[in-house]
Amino acid sequence: MISLDFVSDPLGIKISQSCSGLLLCSSSSSMMDSSNTCYYVYNPTTKRYTTIPRPRSSREQYNVILSMNLAFDPSVSLHYKVLCVCADGSPNSPYQTDVYSSDTRKWDLSTASFVDSCGALFENGIFLNGKIHWPSCSKTSIYYDLNRAKVLEMPMPMPMPVSRSRELRRFEESGGRLLFVSFSEPRNTQFDVFEMQRNYSTWFLKYRVDLRVGAAAFPGLLSSPYFLLCFVGGEVEGELCMILYIAGQVVYYNIAHRSFRKVCDLHLRDCDFDLIVLRPWMTIHRCMETLSYG
Repeated sequence: MISLDFVSDPLGIKISQSCSGLLLCSSSSSMMDSSNTCYYVYNPTTKRYTTIPRPRSSREQYNVILSMNLAFDPSVSLHYKVLCVCADGSPNSPYQTDVYSSDTRKWDLSTASFVDSCGALFENGIFLNGKIHWPSCSKTSIYYDLNRAKVLEMPMPMPMPVSRSRELRRFEESGGRLLFVSFSEPRNTQFDVFEMQRNYSTWFLKYRVDLRVGAAAFPGLLSSPYFLLCFVGGEVEGELCMILYIAGQVVYYNIAHRSFRKVCDLHLRDCDFDLIVLRPWMTIHRCMETLSYG
């Protein structure tokens, strides 16, 4: 179990994101950013942390932080970056991006701005291959290329009708692949998994998942809400597997083999489950060991 007592913050600490063994943490008084919210990058392996200063925008009116996104790839560098998306708080205002580097311990403050015309969900930022990706409910969404310091457009698998605006649309990453999954409620046992082409031209259907095949071994699939915790790689390179929460159990599902096995027991409170359903990207965080400073 990971302890978050590495710093004494009067507001408490919560995990906002994880990335290749590092945790981006923030003060836990609210899910939304405020002027007294503090940010930290913590390495639970080395127990070391860094306080990330709030960016001082090159335009003073850009003082509302919409999201902080952690970018770390130890195969490329032992240094990490934090991307901040901020705005001035007024409706339909342009956004600005600033980038913090652990190498320089400074923010690179942008003088450029961009307009989010697709309604990107900035909370659900996924870092992959030097880029941070955000889903949307439109035909297109956006990603930020850290190497080019540029916001670019990409297609979405399908736009969402207004009548289905409560449907959960979620980006995931596994094995260097950007994945998309969408389902309307925690009891929907059939859904599609899409994968983005590496050139960002289009999505293709990777798997059509039907979890009812596991109902004999895990009857809770049909009688209780379940939830997708994350995607992971399989024992064979290229395989895609899912980690599920089913009726008090964590279950491993190999999509290609259509095989299930129990990982462990995990009993969640109703309030915990509600948080996972509403904001899985803010409550589910993968952890691994890394020797980066943090």
